[in-house]
Formats: sequence, C-alpha cells, structure tokens
Amino acid sequence: MSDGERVTLKVTRAYKPAKTAEEVDVRFAAGAVARIRTGARLLVGITSGQQEPDRYAVGEAEIAPQRSWIVRDLPASRTTTCRK
Repeated sequence: MSDGERVTLKVTRAYKPAKTAEEVDVRFAAGAVARIRTGARLLVGITSGQQEPDRYAVGEAEIAPQRSWIVRDLPASRTTTCRK
C-alpha cells in the first residue's frame, strides 16, 4: 500500500496473538488517521495476512463495546487457529 499513513502504537494489551512486540507499526488507509492523535487510546483489529486494520476504535467510548465482544468471544477462539 503506497497511499497510507504509518502509526506507531505502544501495545498495552494484545488479545490474539496474546503476545506481541511492545511497539508495532500499523499502516492505515490514507485519511483514516485524522482522528488519531498522539497519546490516543486505540483498539486495532487486523485480519491475519493483512497489512492494514480492518477495524479500529479511538477513545474509550468507542473501545469499550468492541472490547466487550472480544472478551466475550475470546475463549471460543482459543480452539481455532489463525488463517494464513
């Protein structure tokens, strides 16, 4: 992808995989980062094999409902593998 913007995220929690680097670079589509400011809290979902998020939430008001279904469905996901 050549027309996007790279954002470096400090990881405070990872769901799947449960372990990841302390910082990760994420490439967002052009214009998507207009709402993302330095220090903003983000929840980012990237489908295995993809290079940019297919979903993201900015700020606790957007993150809370997303986190809710992730935490609810995470136990069931432990028996499935990530697609490559």
